[in-house]
Amino acid sequence: MRPRHLLPVAGLALATACAEVTSVQPGPAVQYVTVRRAWQPGERDSTVAFVLRNHSLNVLGYDVSALAPDIFGGESVTVVVPSPSPQSAGPAGPARAVEFASGWSVVGVDLYIQNNNQTPRDTLSWLGVLWFNPNDSTWKGLTLAATPSATIPLTNVNTAAFDASGGKAGAGGGEAQQSTGTYWEASSGQMQITQNALCFINQTMTSGPWTGGSESICFFGGQLVNLTMPRKTGTTAPATQVFSLDFRNNLIFGVRLSCVYPSPCTSTGAPPARGSAGVRTVRETLTGR
Repeated sequence: MRPRHLLPVAGLALATACAEVTSVQPGPAVQYVTVRRAWQPGERDSTVAFVLRNHSLNVLGYDVSALAPDIFGGESVTVVVPSPSPQSAGPAGPARAVEFASGWSVVGVDLYIQNNNQTPRDTLSWLGVLWFNPNDSTWKGLTLAATPSATIPLTNVNTAAFDASGGKAGAGGGEAQQSTGTYWEASSGQMQITQNALCFINQTMTSGPWTGGSESICFFGGQLVNLTMPRKTGTTAPATQVFSLDFRNNLIFGVRLSCVYPSPCTSTGAPPARGSAGVRTVRETLTGR
């Protein structure tokens, strides 16, 4: 199991302050950055309801959407906006300002699943970033890397290879608008997780599909660099998305889950780690088929 370096925090306000102190300054200017702002009246409740209703936080078939009340439980929210200095860190790609300017939500995920109920035992260990359009319940995306560590250096993204490994090696990602049947798949670019140690809540799950597993809500820092996603199906523009997102300075909220099955993760509904045949591909997860 990857090491868990947790920092006890007395409250969310203190955690937010610590995150701002420990975050790093951004590198080269990128197309999109994250900003933290206060919730608008009623926004938090509607966001939680949106995620629960639409299963927006699905990681290759492992749905963590039920944890939305914890993930979005703070006094502020982090959203994606166009960078004040919109020069790409590499070749400029098609504009995404119309979409991301609307305030898309972005969430980090750290998922560890170990299945001791088979021989040899099977393990899945992922770090990822999920995002979704709050104005379109069918539009969401993700990047995901297989790693035993709590952070990852700049890692090349190749979804075809990642899916072929059953999610066991490399990194993959994509984005889909299910209502139009449009799917973009990440073929190149890089992802990085630089921060994943400032956590709070730190509790054992007592109900639901992760009963017996551990849950922490953490601050994630990192970046997506020149993520290139050609359109595979559908007609929604653009034909190829190329974008960079920096969240190293304004950290995002995320969830860390650990499930060692069948004990201590005892729920019959708990998703034990499975071989490559049981793990959904990025495309299946995002398009629902």
